[in-house]
Amino acid sequence: MHSLQILCNDIHPSIMINGRAKEGLSLLNLMDNTRSILGRKLLRTWILRPILKQQEITGRQSSLRFFTGQENQELLMALQDQLRFVKDVPRILIRMRNSSASLSDWINLTTSLKSLSTIHEICRNALKSSKQMTSPIMDQVIDFEDSRARKRISVASGVDEELDQDKRNYDSLGQFLEDIAQQEVDDLPDSMEGLKISVVFFPQLGYLVDFSPILDHETPSMCSQVASPNIANVTIPGMEMHFQTEEYVYWKSQRMRELDENVGDIWGKICDREFAIINRVREKLLEFDDELVDTCKVAAALDCILGFAMIAVERNYCEPRIVQEPVIYIEDGRHPLCELCTDVFIPNNSIIHENQLGSRIQMISGPNYSGKSIYLKQVALISFMAHIGCWIGLIDRIFSRIQTRETCAVARSTFAIDLSQIAVMIRCSTTRSLLLIDEFGKGTNATDGVAILAATIKQLDSRKELCPRTIVTTHFNEMFGDKGVLSSCSQISYCTMEVIQCMREEVMNGDNQDLTQIPKLVFLYKLVQGLSMDSNGYHCAIQAGIPELIVQRAKVIASKLSNNEPIERFKEDNFRQRAVFIVNLFSKFDVDAGNIQSFLEDIGC
Repeated sequence: MHSLQILCNDIHPSIMINGRAKEGLSLLNLMDNTRSILGRKLLRTWILRPILKQQEITGRQSSLRFFTGQENQELLMALQDQLRFVKDVPRILIRMRNSSASLSDWINLTTSLKSLSTIHEICRNALKSSKQMTSPIMDQVIDFEDSRARKRISVASGVDEELDQDKRNYDSLGQFLEDIAQQEVDDLPDSMEGLKISVVFFPQLGYLVDFSPILDHETPSMCSQVASPNIANVTIPGMEMHFQTEEYVYWKSQRMRELDENVGDIWGKICDREFAIINRVREKLLEFDDELVDTCKVAAALDCILGFAMIAVERNYCEPRIVQEPVIYIEDGRHPLCELCTDVFIPNNSIIHENQLGSRIQMISGPNYSGKSIYLKQVALISFMAHIGCWIGLIDRIFSRIQTRETCAVARSTFAIDLSQIAVMIRCSTTRSLLLIDEFGKGTNATDGVAILAATIKQLDSRKELCPRTIVTTHFNEMFGDKGVLSSCSQISYCTMEVIQCMREEVMNGDNQDLTQIPKLVFLYKLVQGLSMDSNGYHCAIQAGIPELIVQRAKVIASKLSNNEPIERFKEDNFRQRAVFIVNLFSKFDVDAGNIQSFLEDIGC
């Protein structure tokens, strides 16, 4: 998955995300045009679990064909606008089943069901269907505006008459308690005239008379005693002291007892009544738990299909034809990710089949930088996209030896990991598999690498009609030609990436004139039949910024090695003259009185 860039996790650049990974440049990121969280989750599942059944693939493709039609673009946009409001309904239903749903869960569930109902209506009108979907009842039962204000679930008016009456009583309770407080003031003795009284309610304690603090310096002595900390010695006719704080004193009168019996905890009654109503709605919803989950699965699949349709229209993708024969035929194929990063992308044909047009094993040679690995990944990604139902035949597995992911958690070297990947290919591949081998053998001695790679290809070739489709890129020229180690293989076609060679125009002086023999390459990135016996590494080194003196020396060493000649020590033109000059300076230098700094500057240190 990571070698082909189907998935690619990047560390998030924002420090506010606490280092969590985000999806980088990958096929998943390219294909993710979903609008809902359910669609996003399902798309990742489709990517991780591509399908093999031809009927399922063609089913997705037929849906994709419908939504890519020009006459259905408005329908596509309308559906995507509604899918934006579909939340993670299955997770919300789990919390409702556990009686732990919050107000936001109810809001999200209601919004999701309304959007699903709208999507059903849009599809019903488009397909001229007579089936209807009932609208969600939560909008009729829950007052979401009041719920947001109160930060709790509030039942709408008109649902329950008893609840509505309790709410009306609660709304008028403030004025009612003020009237009761005034009656209590009227019943106080004249000696307590001017005392401020209010009526309050405490859960489990009921209604109490609250004597507020005395702020008037001319308050009668009895009032001062009531408000003072020494309350134990104060007696108020018809009242019983319950408790006191630093600022208030609370009493129970006969009227308070009557309020406890006749009025009671109105707010508690409202909350209990609303909870019972909401609980009935919750139980009714959970009766349709399976139907809601199934509806969400359909909406998620629709979201993925609409995303595929968008990318197919935007990138000008075409519908693949699925066949039962083990064949790959791609005309003007494009790498879905690489073409996003270049101004001009050169498409390539891919024909991998045992007939007059190609063969089952494709050996690709050519210079570095010429696009061999891009072509190899391109074939794999196009085939993979077909197996998730996207437009871009039929493959059961894709095996790759492209990128080695090293880790200290595994006690194996880079080459050992490469070998394990090759072993899995040989052991698990079938005639419908696609094998991708990119420059295997570079992690060990060249002779050993050639031998193992050649033996692997011969083993695949020996399977005859059961040989899997295989693409190999390599720089091992020993394998090519009539006398190469693979000359006896009958199912191999040789290809190379086309380049144009021209001589460099720079004028070199001295020994650097050898560099004029290094051709300048123009990469055409086009796959053609043939062989390339030179990797043009010197040109790539110059392109990468390696100093030309180093490239010149490398060319000399390579020539000596190929001719079995001894490699002489590197010499500069003025090496001897410079050595004589330094020796003379040393012989004339006065160790006791000489200037060391000036001496070092003279010899060039």
